[in-house]
Amino acid sequence: MINCQRPLVIYESMEVEFSRLDLTHPEVDFTGATFDVEGKRGVVTLNFAFKEDGEVVGKGIKRMVASGLKPYDQDAVDDLVQRFNERKDAFLAKFAKAA
Repeated sequence: MINCQRPLVIYESMEVEFSRLDLTHPEVDFTGATFDVEGKRGVVTLNFAFKEDGEVVGKGIKRMVASGLKPYDQDAVDDLVQRFNERKDAFLAKFAKAA
């Protein structure tokens, strides 16, 4: 799992491929993910499809590198989620005031 005290996930690359480009209302659907771990480093691969009126018109892959991986610890994950939600709520509150 990621290091919950110092999470480090770095964008590595993204690939997209389309069969056509005359799209008016494209949608993106998640089609799967992998997390390949080797020691304290891992590669996260997110797969997605572009659709137009239900027809697949493209596909994409996004890769991210996670480093400093540690054994799974539920308490650390719960703490990370709580800190994330607190920061998200603070951001949204600030954003709402500015609007």
